[in-house]
Formats: sequence, C-alpha cells, structure tokens
Amino acid sequence: MKFISLLHLTGFLFVAGPGAATADSLNGSSRSGTFTDSLGMTPLTMVPFLARDSDSSDLASQFFLPLFEKDADTLQDSPVLAVKVSISKDRKEYVYELNPAARWSDGTQVTSDDVAFTFQKIMDPAVDAAVLRGFYEGVSFLRIDGKKFSFQVKEPKFNTLSVLNGFTPVQKKQFEKEADLNRSKEGMRPVGNSPFVLKSLSRDHSITLERMTEWWGDSLPGFRNRFRFRTILYRIVADPTLRYEKLIRGEIDTSVLTSDQFVNQVNGVDSNRFGKAPGSGKTLWADQFKTARALSWAGIVINMKHPWLSSLKLRKAIAHLVNYDEVLKKGFMGTASPCVSPFGSNGPYVSALLKKGSSRFGFDPKKARELLLQDGFRQEPGEAFFVKELNGKKQPLRFIFRFMNASPAQQRVAQILKETFKKSGIDLELRPEDSAVMFQSLHKKEFDLAFAGWGAGGVQPDPRQLWATSSIDGGSNYASYSNPKVDELIKVASVEFNEPKRQKLIQKIGDFIYDEVPYVFLMERDMVIAALQSRLKSEKWVRKYGTDLAKDLFYE
Repeated sequence: MKFISLLHLTGFLFVAGPGAATADSLNGSSRSGTFTDSLGMTPLTMVPFLARDSDSSDLASQFFLPLFEKDADTLQDSPVLAVKVSISKDRKEYVYELNPAARWSDGTQVTSDDVAFTFQKIMDPAVDAAVLRGFYEGVSFLRIDGKKFSFQVKEPKFNTLSVLNGFTPVQKKQFEKEADLNRSKEGMRPVGNSPFVLKSLSRDHSITLERMTEWWGDSLPGFRNRFRFRTILYRIVADPTLRYEKLIRGEIDTSVLTSDQFVNQVNGVDSNRFGKAPGSGKTLWADQFKTARALSWAGIVINMKHPWLSSLKLRKAIAHLVNYDEVLKKGFMGTASPCVSPFGSNGPYVSALLKKGSSRFGFDPKKARELLLQDGFRQEPGEAFFVKELNGKKQPLRFIFRFMNASPAQQRVAQILKETFKKSGIDLELRPEDSAVMFQSLHKKEFDLAFAGWGAGGVQPDPRQLWATSSIDGGSNYASYSNPKVDELIKVASVEFNEPKRQKLIQKIGDFIYDEVPYVFLMERDMVIAALQSRLKSEKWVRKYGTDLAKDLFYE
C-alpha cells in the first residue's frame, strides 16, 4: 500500500502535500463555542517525547505538531511544520525544509535549532524517552541552515519516512536551561505551535485550552476546517461511571462508552434519553462507529521471568483455561471480537492458519490438566490446588492477577478467570489497581498475570516495541518475551519495503507469539463506542483508519 506520492527528481525522491484533503473538503464554520471533553487523570507532562500515558500524549498533541501529518482517511502525508522533504535514492538521507510561517505560541519562528535540540534530548539516555528513542536508532541529525536540516540513517526501514515525518519538536528556548528535563516544571507550561494555548490548569479538576485568533497554519491544506471551537475544556474524570453521569447531565460533550454502559444503560435503562443519530430529536445520541481496521486488543500478559511461568506447558495450560466465549459474552457484553493476533486478527498480517481458527487455544480444562501434570504439578488428596516444589518448598499453584479497578469489564473478566481457574486447581488472587499503580507494576515487571490492552499497531504494524528482546528493558515488552527467531524476523521485516513480503514476515512473528503464549489473547475491537451531545455537528464522526472520534472536526 502506498502512503504518499513519490516523484523522481535529480538524485532524490521528493515528497510534498497536499495529502490530507479530508478536512479541506468540508464546509467551513465560524470558530466559536466551548467543547467539553474529559481526561482520566491530570497529565504528568505536556512534552510529547516524555509522554508515556494516553492522557499526557493526547494533551501534548493539542499543543505540538509534527513535520508532516498522516490523514486518517487517505493515509497520505500532509505538510504541517515542514513544507517538503527530499529523499535520496538510497533512502539514507531525508532533507526537510520548514515552513517559514511556522511559529511558536510566543510568536518566535520554528527553526532547525528547535528540531536539533529535540532530537538531542530524545537520544540522551538521561532523558526518559526510551520508548520513542528506539525508533531513531541509527539516525543522525545535520543542521543545514535555520530552516533546513536532514536526518541521515544507517539502514533505511519500511517505516523510516513515516517515523521522521511524525517528528514533533519542542521549543529549544523554553527548555535549554533545564538541568533535568524529566522533572521540568516547564513541561506543564507548553509553548506550542498548534492553534491552541494553555489558558488554565487546575490539577485533578480541569484544563482549559484557548484557540488563537490568528494561527499561522490556518491556511494549510487539511487544517482550514479543523479545530473550530474557540475553547476546549477538559474535565478530569477518572471514574467511567462518573464520566457517564456528567455526560447525561450535559457537563461533558462526548464520552467513549464501556461495553456495559452501551448495553445496559444507553440501550437499556436510559434508552429514552438517547437517539441513534444527531438528528433524532434527542439531546444525546450514541452509536458503534466501525473502522477499517482493528483498533485495539487486550489479553492476559504473562510475566515470563516468574520461575513457574517461564514454562511453556504452564502458559499453554493457562491459555486452555480461558472460557473465551464467556469472556466475550459476559466480560465484554458482545461488543468485542475474538483475538488471535496483536496485528489484527482478520487483516493481512495474520496467517491463514490462525485466521481459520484451527490453531486457536480453546477452552479445554482436560487438556490444561494434562499439561500441568506434564509440567510436574500434582494435586494431592484433600488439596484444592495443584502443588509443586519451588525454592525447596512445596507451594500451591497460585498467581496474582492485576487489573484496572475502574474497569467493570476487567472486573468481570477477572471474576470469570478466578472461578474457572479454581475449578481446575489454580488459586487466582485478584488484585484491582488504579491506572498509575498498574502501569508501574507492568513497567517494573512486578506482576504474575495482568490484564493489558494495546492499540493494534496501525495500518503497518511494527512488532519491535512489544515483542523484541531489546524492548524488555526500556520498551513495552512487559512479558519479557524473548525468541531469537522472532528477533531476526523483526529485523528482516523492518527493512522489507515489499509490502506482501513484509506481511508474510509479520504473519510468522504472529504465529510464534501465539504458540509461545507470552499473552493469552482475549479480545479485539474494530469500532469506537461513543455517546455525544446532539448540539455537536460534524460531517465526519470517525475517520476510516482513525482510533477515536474525529473531535478536531466537531463544531456547533
């Protein structure tokens, strides 16, 4: 699949806009009113390369723009901070020219020095940007002049252009005197380059953004009919139940819904409040917005550093003890689909064998018991749980299962697992945690089993962050999964530009991951389930390859 148009020039390939025609083709609207949204917690930072949670990332993206932006309907790149990029024929040099009109919110120009400073900080081991840093391995930076610079790569990869186009600089002047960028208070006072500036922040209560009357990028293709509210108000609401109540009371304008909210409340006890479309005459409306790809998946992440869970037989036994149909029906209330791959279970990156279901782990307690016995566990008379020697002592087969305390779906799934495991001789202790504690548990590898959910990896997934051995420390490989064959496949796939060949490589990686059970895959979603106030207007509620509502297109 081609993402951008490439034209041969003398010695270079040239890439330029317009690209993102989606918003450009919409009808115009005056910029007015307040759009009230919500965040689960007060962001920890608004520096884009330091953001590690979704709330911090979402808010940072409201202030800081990339060099190019990929349109979520057309998958074409559109110029934002840069006006063009010239690419050498060997794909090892990428020369960018910045838009001379690009300005920071304090009125100063966006320059090559800002890009150089940001790149240097991302690559600095003392800066907490390890997850992002991996994408720039083998990349160097060269300043040409105040508006022109180049990235040079040792080995071009399939997504090098996409990664570089998405580079998001911060202002050098704001941060260059900070001794410790990780703890900088400036990180909560963004000097951005987007249409919005920070107006106020009340920790754990609300954050207000205000649109600039004149913004340098209003005439950019793809931006003319976006960001049409004068004010964006974020209310900090951690509890999904409270978020739903605020939506009903009109205190927030939209909310992504949990499965039980959509089934039991929107289509149940509160059905008289909701229409099926904005023009239904109701104050509120809700729908399931289907997208062209799997948006997310979730499963049980297994800590393979645990002395027992390093055993493939035990991990397979756990996979056979999950009642997948019950998890989907009762846990996610029929709003999710079966999952066999982290790369989208029905797309081109999953093998035909897994897609047909012939290799899926099924709910089979008898098979699980056989595997446990083969792994040296035994169930003695009068004992409720299997036992085995560990560190010279007989220990019961017991694990702690961590999950988000604010998620009713995760609570239901946890209870289903506990009851099923107990019948099969495994003691599963349930440990609900808030989001911050849960993140630390996973990041520090201080868990046995845990509920974990991820995005499905985009239109062209890159397996490295979750599945490479190098991502155990500093990446998101929380399972500590390591397979030299998978590492080699990831390496080969990263430099394969032929998309059908690359798909085959990713399929092989998915087969290895499925068979070796670092995760037990539970579900995936290819839709956004959301409710909105009917006063909101938009000619497009979701984009074809988007991951959320197209909020930047909303207006009154």
